[in-house]
Amino acid sequence: MEKKEVIKHSGAIQVSANQISLLQRKIWNVLLANAFDDLLSKDEYSIKIKDLAEILKFDSNDIELVKEAVTKMQKVLVQWNVLEKDDEVWISSHFLGDVKITKKSGIICYSWGKYLREKLYNPTMYAKISLIIQSKFKSKYSLILYELCVDYFIKKQGKGETPWISIEDFKKLMGADDKYYNNFKYLNKKVLKVALNEVNKESDIFIEVAKKTENRKVVALKFYISPNTKTHNLLTRLIKPPKQGELSFKSEEEEKNELYERMIKAFNLSSRQAQEILSTMHDYDEVKEILDMVERKIKRDEIMNIGAYTYKALKDQYQPRKSIIAIEREQEAEARAKEEKRKAKEKEIIDGLIKEYEGYKVKTTKEYVSGLSKEDQEAIRKKFVESLDDFLKSVYKESGLASPMINASYMKFLSTKYLKDEMLDFRSFAQERGYLLEQDKEGWKMVNIKEMLLQK
Repeated sequence: MEKKEVIKHSGAIQVSANQISLLQRKIWNVLLANAFDDLLSKDEYSIKIKDLAEILKFDSNDIELVKEAVTKMQKVLVQWNVLEKDDEVWISSHFLGDVKITKKSGIICYSWGKYLREKLYNPTMYAKISLIIQSKFKSKYSLILYELCVDYFIKKQGKGETPWISIEDFKKLMGADDKYYNNFKYLNKKVLKVALNEVNKESDIFIEVAKKTENRKVVALKFYISPNTKTHNLLTRLIKPPKQGELSFKSEEEEKNELYERMIKAFNLSSRQAQEILSTMHDYDEVKEILDMVERKIKRDEIMNIGAYTYKALKDQYQPRKSIIAIEREQEAEARAKEEKRKAKEKEIIDGLIKEYEGYKVKTTKEYVSGLSKEDQEAIRKKFVESLDDFLKSVYKESGLASPMINASYMKFLSTKYLKDEMLDFRSFAQERGYLLEQDKEGWKMVNIKEMLLQK
Protein backbone atom coordinates (compact mmCIF):
# COMPACT_ATOMS: atom_id res chain seq x y z
CA MET A 1 0.00 0.00 0.00
CA GLU A 2 1.60 3.23 -1.24
CA LYS A 3 -0.87 5.80 0.10
CA LYS A 4 0.47 8.28 2.65
CA GLU A 5 -2.86 9.85 3.60
CA VAL A 6 -6.52 9.01 3.97
CA ILE A 7 -9.41 11.06 2.55
CA LYS A 8 -11.70 11.08 5.57
CA HIS A 9 -15.30 12.38 5.67
CA SER A 10 -15.92 15.09 8.28
CA GLY A 11 -18.74 13.00 9.73
CA ALA A 12 -16.33 10.11 10.30
CA ILE A 13 -13.94 12.45 12.10
CA GLN A 14 -16.65 13.80 14.37
CA VAL A 15 -17.66 10.51 15.98
CA SER A 16 -18.52 9.72 19.57
CA ALA A 17 -15.36 7.83 20.45
CA ASN A 18 -15.73 6.63 24.01
CA GLN A 19 -15.08 2.98 23.09
CA ILE A 20 -12.49 3.49 20.32
CA SER A 21 -8.83 3.13 21.24
CA LEU A 22 -5.90 4.88 19.58
CA LEU A 23 -4.85 1.69 17.76
CA GLN A 24 -8.39 1.06 16.51
CA ARG A 25 -8.70 4.58 15.14
CA LYS A 26 -5.32 4.28 13.41
CA ILE A 27 -6.23 0.90 11.90
CA TRP A 28 -9.59 2.25 10.68
CA ASN A 29 -7.87 5.17 8.92
CA VAL A 30 -5.44 2.78 7.18
CA LEU A 31 -8.28 0.45 6.14
CA LEU A 32 -10.22 3.41 4.69
CA ALA A 33 -7.17 4.70 2.77
CA ASN A 34 -6.56 1.22 1.39
CA ALA A 35 -10.21 0.75 0.28
CA PHE A 36 -11.00 4.30 -0.87
CA ASP A 37 -10.63 3.85 -4.65
CA ASP A 38 -12.82 0.73 -4.64
CA LEU A 39 -15.52 1.80 -2.16
CA LEU A 40 -18.29 1.82 -4.77
CA SER A 41 -17.06 -0.94 -7.06
CA LYS A 42 -16.36 -3.61 -4.44
CA ASP A 43 -18.10 -4.97 -1.36
CA GLU A 44 -14.94 -6.37 0.23
CA TYR A 45 -11.38 -5.06 0.53
CA SER A 46 -8.11 -6.64 1.56
CA ILE A 47 -4.74 -5.58 2.93
CA LYS A 48 -1.63 -7.50 3.94
CA ILE A 49 -1.00 -7.58 7.66
CA LYS A 50 2.66 -6.74 7.06
CA ASP A 51 1.64 -3.56 5.19
CA LEU A 52 -0.72 -2.60 7.99
CA ALA A 53 2.01 -3.28 10.55
CA GLU A 54 4.57 -1.24 8.62
CA ILE A 55 2.32 1.82 8.48
CA LEU A 56 1.28 1.51 12.14
CA LYS A 57 4.80 0.65 13.36
CA PHE A 58 3.99 -2.57 15.21
CA ASP A 59 5.10 -6.22 15.03
CA SER A 60 3.59 -7.86 11.92
CA ASN A 61 3.58 -11.24 13.68
CA ASP A 62 1.18 -10.02 16.35
CA ILE A 63 -1.99 -11.15 14.57
CA GLU A 64 -3.84 -11.50 17.88
CA LEU A 65 -3.42 -7.76 18.45
CA VAL A 66 -5.05 -7.03 15.09
CA LYS A 67 -7.83 -9.57 15.71
CA GLU A 68 -8.59 -8.02 19.10
CA ALA A 69 -8.67 -4.50 17.63
CA VAL A 70 -10.95 -5.29 14.67
CA THR A 71 -13.26 -7.43 16.82
CA LYS A 72 -13.79 -4.49 19.19
CA MET A 73 -14.40 -2.14 16.26
CA GLN A 74 -17.13 -4.47 14.97
CA LYS A 75 -18.95 -4.23 18.30
CA VAL A 76 -18.69 -0.46 18.68
CA LEU A 77 -21.64 1.73 17.70
CA VAL A 78 -20.48 5.24 16.87
CA GLN A 79 -22.44 8.48 16.53
CA TRP A 80 -21.36 9.97 13.23
CA ASN A 81 -21.21 13.73 12.58
CA VAL A 82 -21.45 14.83 16.24
CA LEU A 83 -20.84 18.55 15.53
CA GLU A 84 -23.11 18.39 12.46
CA LYS A 85 -20.65 20.07 10.14
CA ASP A 86 -22.23 17.96 7.42
CA ASP A 87 -25.91 18.98 7.38
CA GLU A 88 -26.89 16.06 5.18
CA VAL A 89 -27.08 13.23 7.66
CA TRP A 90 -26.58 11.99 11.19
CA ILE A 91 -25.58 8.33 11.40
CA SER A 92 -25.28 5.78 14.15
CA SER A 93 -23.43 2.75 12.80
CA HIS A 94 -20.97 -0.02 13.53
CA PHE A 95 -17.39 1.19 13.12
CA LEU A 96 -16.45 -1.81 10.97
CA GLY A 97 -18.35 -4.56 9.11
CA ASP A 98 -17.38 -8.18 8.50
CA VAL A 99 -13.70 -9.09 8.86
CA LYS A 100 -11.79 -12.22 7.79
CA ILE A 101 -8.12 -12.84 8.61
CA THR A 102 -6.23 -15.62 6.80
CA LYS A 103 -3.13 -16.46 8.82
CA LYS A 104 -1.48 -18.50 6.07
CA SER A 105 -1.59 -15.73 3.47
CA GLY A 106 -1.34 -12.95 6.05
CA ILE A 107 -4.27 -11.04 4.54
CA ILE A 108 -7.15 -9.17 6.21
CA CYS A 109 -10.45 -8.95 4.31
CA TYR A 110 -13.04 -6.44 5.56
CA SER A 111 -16.20 -4.55 4.60
CA TRP A 112 -18.57 -1.66 5.37
CA GLY A 113 -22.28 -1.29 4.68
CA LYS A 114 -23.48 0.10 1.32
CA TYR A 115 -24.79 3.42 2.64
CA LEU A 116 -21.67 4.07 4.69
CA ARG A 117 -19.46 3.29 1.69
CA GLU A 118 -21.31 5.85 -0.43
CA LYS A 119 -20.88 8.56 2.21
CA LEU A 120 -17.18 7.74 2.64
CA TYR A 121 -16.53 7.75 -1.11
CA ASN A 122 -18.28 11.01 -2.05
CA PRO A 123 -18.02 13.16 1.08
CA THR A 124 -19.47 16.66 1.01
CA MET A 125 -16.65 17.73 3.34
CA TYR A 126 -13.53 15.90 4.24
CA ALA A 127 -9.93 16.17 5.44
CA LYS A 128 -6.66 14.59 4.39
CA ILE A 129 -5.23 12.76 7.38
CA SER A 130 -1.50 11.96 7.19
CA LEU A 131 -0.92 8.29 7.97
CA ILE A 132 2.74 9.07 8.70
CA ILE A 133 1.86 11.68 11.30
CA GLN A 134 -0.86 9.56 12.93
CA SER A 135 1.74 6.85 13.60
CA LYS A 136 3.65 9.28 15.84
CA PHE A 137 0.82 9.80 18.32
CA LYS A 138 0.89 7.88 21.60
CA SER A 139 -2.49 9.14 22.88
CA LYS A 140 -5.86 8.58 21.26
CA TYR A 141 -6.84 12.09 22.36
CA SER A 142 -4.03 13.51 20.21
CA LEU A 143 -5.21 11.71 17.06
CA ILE A 144 -8.82 12.75 17.63
CA LEU A 145 -7.90 16.40 18.18
CA TYR A 146 -5.53 16.31 15.20
CA GLU A 147 -8.23 14.95 12.88
CA LEU A 148 -10.77 17.48 14.17
CA CYS A 149 -8.44 20.44 13.61
CA VAL A 150 -7.24 19.25 10.20
CA ASP A 151 -10.92 19.13 9.26
CA TYR A 152 -11.20 22.86 10.01
CA PHE A 153 -7.86 23.93 8.50
CA ILE A 154 -8.36 26.04 5.35
CA LYS A 155 -5.39 25.84 3.00
CA LYS A 156 -5.99 28.99 0.99
CA GLN A 157 -6.18 31.05 4.20
CA GLY A 158 -3.29 29.23 5.87
CA LYS A 159 -5.31 28.97 9.07
CA GLY A 160 -8.52 27.62 10.56
CA GLU A 161 -10.70 27.56 13.63
CA THR A 162 -13.37 25.24 14.99
CA PRO A 163 -16.77 26.45 16.15
CA TRP A 164 -17.29 26.77 19.89
CA ILE A 165 -17.58 23.19 21.13
CA SER A 166 -19.49 22.63 24.35
CA ILE A 167 -17.64 20.69 27.04
CA GLU A 168 -20.19 17.88 26.75
CA ASP A 169 -19.66 17.59 22.98
CA PHE A 170 -15.88 17.79 23.43
CA LYS A 171 -16.00 14.93 25.94
CA LYS A 172 -18.14 12.93 23.53
CA LEU A 173 -15.72 13.51 20.64
CA MET A 174 -12.72 12.62 22.78
CA GLY A 175 -14.33 9.56 24.29
CA ALA A 176 -13.84 11.06 27.77
CA ASP A 177 -17.28 10.22 29.16
CA ASP A 178 -16.07 8.98 32.54
CA LYS A 179 -17.56 10.88 35.51
CA TYR A 180 -13.97 11.66 36.49
CA TYR A 181 -13.89 14.19 33.64
CA ASN A 182 -16.97 16.07 34.84
CA ASN A 183 -14.44 18.20 36.72
CA PHE A 184 -12.78 20.37 34.04
CA LYS A 185 -9.53 20.41 36.00
CA TYR A 186 -9.05 16.70 35.29
CA LEU A 187 -10.34 16.94 31.71
CA ASN A 188 -7.87 19.75 31.08
CA LYS A 189 -4.92 17.91 32.63
CA LYS A 190 -5.48 14.36 31.36
CA VAL A 191 -7.10 14.99 27.96
CA LEU A 192 -6.81 18.53 26.60
CA LYS A 193 -3.20 19.33 27.55
CA VAL A 194 -1.95 15.87 26.59
CA ALA A 195 -3.52 16.19 23.12
CA LEU A 196 -2.39 19.79 22.55
CA ASN A 197 1.21 19.09 23.55
CA GLU A 198 1.55 16.00 21.37
CA VAL A 199 -0.14 17.49 18.29
CA ASN A 200 1.96 20.67 18.49
CA LYS A 201 5.14 18.62 18.93
CA GLU A 202 4.61 15.84 16.39
CA SER A 203 2.33 17.13 13.64
CA ASP A 204 2.31 19.69 10.83
CA ILE A 205 -0.28 21.97 12.50
CA PHE A 206 -0.12 24.12 15.61
CA ILE A 207 -3.20 24.42 17.82
CA GLU A 208 -4.15 27.07 20.35
CA VAL A 209 -7.24 26.81 22.53
CA ALA A 210 -9.70 29.44 23.77
CA LYS A 211 -12.03 28.79 26.70
CA LYS A 212 -15.50 30.22 27.22
CA THR A 213 -16.56 30.58 30.85
CA GLU A 214 -19.89 31.19 32.54
CA ASN A 215 -20.05 31.80 36.29
CA ARG A 216 -16.35 30.87 36.55
CA LYS A 217 -17.01 27.52 34.89
CA VAL A 218 -15.53 26.51 31.52
CA VAL A 219 -18.49 25.67 29.27
CA ALA A 220 -16.97 25.54 25.76
CA LEU A 221 -13.71 25.35 23.82
CA LYS A 222 -12.59 26.75 20.47
CA PHE A 223 -9.40 25.69 18.65
CA TYR A 224 -7.34 27.96 16.40
CA ILE A 225 -5.19 26.14 13.83
CA SER A 226 -2.09 27.43 12.04
CA PRO A 227 0.80 25.79 10.14
CA ASN A 228 3.50 24.33 12.37
CA THR A 229 6.73 26.17 11.59
CA LYS A 230 8.68 22.93 12.09
CA THR A 231 7.36 21.48 8.84
CA HIS A 232 6.37 22.61 5.35
CA ASN A 233 3.92 19.76 4.75
CA LEU A 234 0.64 21.64 5.19
CA LEU A 235 -2.68 19.83 5.37
CA THR A 236 -5.91 20.81 3.68
CA ARG A 237 -9.61 21.01 4.35
CA LEU A 238 -11.54 20.51 1.12
CA ILE A 239 -15.02 21.94 0.83
CA LYS A 240 -16.36 20.73 -2.53
CA PRO A 241 -17.18 17.04 -2.97
CA PRO A 242 -14.98 14.98 -5.25
CA LYS A 243 -16.63 13.20 -8.18
CA GLN A 244 -16.10 9.46 -8.33
CA GLY A 245 -13.09 9.69 -6.08
CA GLU A 246 -11.32 12.41 -8.07
CA LEU A 247 -9.90 15.10 -5.80
CA SER A 248 -10.10 18.44 -7.54
CA PHE A 249 -10.82 22.07 -6.63
CA LYS A 250 -13.14 24.31 -8.55
CA SER A 251 -11.60 27.54 -9.71
CA GLU A 252 -12.27 30.71 -7.73
CA GLU A 253 -14.32 32.07 -10.62
CA GLU A 254 -16.48 28.92 -10.72
CA GLU A 255 -17.09 29.13 -6.96
CA LYS A 256 -17.99 32.80 -7.30
CA ASN A 257 -20.46 32.13 -10.14
CA GLU A 258 -22.08 29.27 -8.21
CA LEU A 259 -22.55 31.44 -5.11
CA TYR A 260 -23.92 34.28 -7.25
CA GLU A 261 -26.53 31.98 -8.82
CA ARG A 262 -27.41 30.46 -5.45
CA MET A 263 -27.94 33.84 -3.77
CA ILE A 264 -30.21 35.06 -6.57
CA LYS A 265 -32.25 31.89 -7.19
CA ALA A 266 -32.48 30.30 -3.73
CA PHE A 267 -32.26 33.33 -1.41
CA ASN A 268 -34.01 36.08 -3.45
CA LEU A 269 -31.10 38.53 -3.46
CA SER A 270 -30.93 41.08 -6.28
CA SER A 271 -28.07 40.99 -8.76
CA ARG A 272 -26.64 44.15 -7.19
CA GLN A 273 -26.78 42.67 -3.67
CA ALA A 274 -25.13 39.41 -4.76
CA GLN A 275 -22.32 41.26 -6.57
CA GLU A 276 -21.81 43.51 -3.55
CA ILE A 277 -21.46 40.52 -1.21
CA LEU A 278 -18.99 38.72 -3.49
CA SER A 279 -16.91 41.86 -3.96
CA THR A 280 -16.64 42.54 -0.21
CA MET A 281 -16.53 38.99 1.20
CA HIS A 282 -13.60 37.19 -0.39
CA ASP A 283 -13.86 34.14 1.85
CA TYR A 284 -16.35 32.11 -0.18
CA ASP A 285 -16.32 29.35 2.44
CA GLU A 286 -17.71 31.84 4.95
CA VAL A 287 -20.39 32.97 2.47
CA LYS A 288 -21.39 29.33 1.93
CA GLU A 289 -21.53 28.61 5.68
CA ILE A 290 -23.78 31.65 6.26
CA LEU A 291 -26.07 30.60 3.39
CA ASP A 292 -26.22 27.08 4.86
CA MET A 293 -27.16 28.54 8.24
CA VAL A 294 -29.94 30.66 6.66
CA GLU A 295 -31.15 27.63 4.69
CA ARG A 296 -31.57 25.67 7.92
CA LYS A 297 -33.68 28.49 9.34
CA ILE A 298 -35.79 28.57 6.17
CA LYS A 299 -36.47 24.84 6.47
CA ARG A 300 -37.67 25.43 10.05
CA ASP A 301 -40.00 28.25 8.85
CA GLU A 302 -38.17 30.78 11.02
CA ILE A 303 -37.77 33.47 8.32
CA MET A 304 -40.51 35.59 6.76
CA ASN A 305 -38.54 37.77 4.31
CA ILE A 306 -35.81 35.45 2.99
CA GLY A 307 -34.04 38.02 0.81
CA ALA A 308 -33.81 40.71 3.48
CA TYR A 309 -32.72 38.28 6.17
CA THR A 310 -30.05 36.66 3.97
CA TYR A 311 -28.63 40.01 2.86
CA LYS A 312 -28.41 41.25 6.46
CA ALA A 313 -26.85 37.98 7.61
CA LEU A 314 -24.17 38.23 4.93
CA LYS A 315 -23.56 41.94 5.49
CA ASP A 316 -23.25 41.43 9.25
CA GLN A 317 -21.31 38.19 8.67
CA TYR A 318 -23.71 36.69 11.16
CA GLN A 319 -22.95 33.26 12.55
CA PRO A 320 -25.01 31.47 15.20
CA ARG A 321 -23.18 31.62 18.50
CA LYS A 322 -24.46 28.23 19.51
CA SER A 323 -23.54 24.97 17.84
CA ILE A 324 -26.23 23.22 15.81
CA ILE A 325 -26.28 20.52 18.49
CA ALA A 326 -26.93 23.15 21.19
CA ILE A 327 -29.71 24.71 19.10
CA GLU A 328 -31.35 21.35 18.48
CA ARG A 329 -31.10 20.47 22.16
CA GLU A 330 -32.90 23.72 22.99
CA GLN A 331 -35.56 22.88 20.40
CA GLU A 332 -35.94 19.39 21.86
CA ALA A 333 -36.25 20.88 25.36
CA GLU A 334 -38.84 23.35 24.08
CA ALA A 335 -40.75 20.51 22.41
CA ARG A 336 -40.62 18.49 25.64
CA ALA A 337 -41.88 21.50 27.61
CA LYS A 338 -44.77 21.93 25.16
CA GLU A 339 -45.61 18.24 25.40
CA GLU A 340 -45.51 18.35 29.21
CA LYS A 341 -47.76 21.42 29.15
CA ARG A 342 -50.14 19.61 26.79
CA LYS A 343 -50.23 16.53 29.03
CA ALA A 344 -50.83 18.66 32.12
CA LYS A 345 -53.73 20.44 30.40
CA GLU A 346 -55.12 17.13 29.15
CA LYS A 347 -54.95 15.66 32.66
CA GLU A 348 -56.63 18.75 34.11
CA ILE A 349 -59.50 18.48 31.60
CA ILE A 350 -59.97 14.71 32.06
CA ASP A 351 -59.80 14.95 35.87
CA GLY A 352 -62.42 17.70 35.72
CA LEU A 353 -64.63 15.58 33.47
CA ILE A 354 -64.31 12.57 35.81
CA LYS A 355 -65.33 14.69 38.79
CA GLU A 356 -68.21 16.18 36.84
CA TYR A 357 -69.26 12.70 35.66
CA GLU A 358 -69.35 11.41 39.24
CA GLY A 359 -71.71 14.25 40.12
CA TYR A 360 -73.82 13.43 37.08
CA LYS A 361 -74.07 9.74 38.13
CA VAL A 362 -75.10 10.68 41.69
CA LYS A 363 -77.74 13.07 40.44
CA THR A 364 -79.12 10.59 37.88
CA THR A 365 -79.28 7.67 40.32
CA LYS A 366 -80.90 9.80 43.02
CA GLU A 367 -83.52 11.00 40.57
CA TYR A 368 -84.16 7.43 39.46
CA VAL A 369 -84.47 6.05 43.01
CA SER A 370 -86.67 8.94 44.20
CA GLY A 371 -89.12 8.17 41.42
CA LEU A 372 -89.60 4.60 42.66
CA SER A 373 -92.05 3.36 45.27
CA LYS A 374 -90.68 2.46 48.70
CA GLU A 375 -91.25 -1.23 47.98
CA ASP A 376 -89.21 -1.02 44.76
CA GLN A 377 -86.46 0.95 46.53
CA GLU A 378 -86.24 -1.70 49.24
CA ALA A 379 -86.21 -4.51 46.67
CA ILE A 380 -83.32 -2.90 44.83
CA ARG A 381 -81.40 -2.32 48.04
CA LYS A 382 -81.90 -5.96 49.03
CA LYS A 383 -80.52 -7.15 45.68
CA PHE A 384 -77.59 -4.76 46.09
CA VAL A 385 -76.70 -6.18 49.54
CA GLU A 386 -76.90 -9.72 48.16
CA SER A 387 -74.36 -8.78 45.46
CA LEU A 388 -71.76 -7.69 48.03
CA ASP A 389 -68.91 -9.89 49.25
CA ASP A 390 -68.57 -10.68 52.98
CA PHE A 391 -66.24 -7.75 53.66
CA LEU A 392 -68.51 -5.15 52.04
CA LYS A 393 -71.53 -6.70 53.73
CA SER A 394 -69.88 -6.11 57.10
CA VAL A 395 -69.13 -2.50 56.13
CA TYR A 396 -72.74 -2.05 54.99
CA LYS A 397 -74.10 -3.42 58.31
CA GLU A 398 -71.94 -0.94 60.19
CA SER A 399 -72.38 2.25 58.12
CA GLY A 400 -75.01 1.58 55.44
CA LEU A 401 -74.93 3.87 52.38
CA ALA A 402 -73.16 6.54 54.46
CA SER A 403 -69.93 4.67 53.80
CA PRO A 404 -68.19 6.22 50.72
CA MET A 405 -67.07 2.74 49.66
CA ILE A 406 -70.61 1.31 49.88
CA ASN A 407 -72.16 4.36 48.27
CA ALA A 408 -69.79 4.12 45.29
CA SER A 409 -70.65 0.41 44.93
CA TYR A 410 -74.34 1.23 45.13
CA MET A 411 -74.08 3.86 42.37
CA LYS A 412 -72.22 1.40 40.16
CA PHE A 413 -74.82 -1.30 40.89
CA LEU A 414 -77.68 0.99 39.92
CA SER A 415 -75.99 2.32 36.76
CA THR A 416 -75.13 -1.16 35.44
CA LYS A 417 -78.29 -2.99 36.47
CA TYR A 418 -81.07 -0.42 36.09
CA LEU A 419 -79.78 2.70 34.30
CA LYS A 420 -78.01 1.35 31.20
CA ASP A 421 -80.37 3.13 28.84
CA GLU A 422 -80.92 6.26 30.95
CA MET A 423 -77.30 7.04 31.94
CA LEU A 424 -74.55 8.13 29.54
CA ASP A 425 -71.23 6.32 29.68
CA PHE A 426 -68.16 8.45 30.38
CA ARG A 427 -67.09 8.79 26.72
CA SER A 428 -70.55 9.94 25.63
CA PHE A 429 -70.80 12.28 28.64
CA ALA A 430 -67.47 13.92 27.64
CA GLN A 431 -68.49 14.12 23.96
CA GLU A 432 -71.67 16.01 24.86
CA ARG A 433 -69.39 18.62 26.43
CA GLY A 434 -67.15 18.85 23.35
CA TYR A 435 -64.36 16.48 24.39
CA LEU A 436 -63.45 13.46 22.26
CA LEU A 437 -61.90 10.71 24.38
CA GLU A 438 -60.40 7.31 23.75
CA GLN A 439 -59.10 4.75 26.23
CA ASP A 440 -55.96 2.62 26.16
CA LYS A 441 -54.14 0.57 28.79
CA GLU A 442 -52.70 3.77 30.28
CA GLY A 443 -56.09 5.40 30.74
CA TRP A 444 -58.21 8.06 29.06
CA LYS A 445 -56.70 10.24 26.31
CA MET A 446 -58.08 13.29 24.53
CA VAL A 447 -58.31 12.99 20.74
CA ASN A 448 -58.99 16.70 20.18
CA ILE A 449 -56.59 18.17 22.77
CA LYS A 450 -54.70 20.18 20.12
CA GLU A 451 -57.90 21.79 18.89
CA MET A 452 -58.87 22.64 22.47
CA LEU A 453 -55.49 24.24 23.12
CA LEU A 454 -55.67 26.27 19.90
CA GLN A 455 -59.08 27.58 20.90
CA LYS A 456 -57.70 28.69 24.24
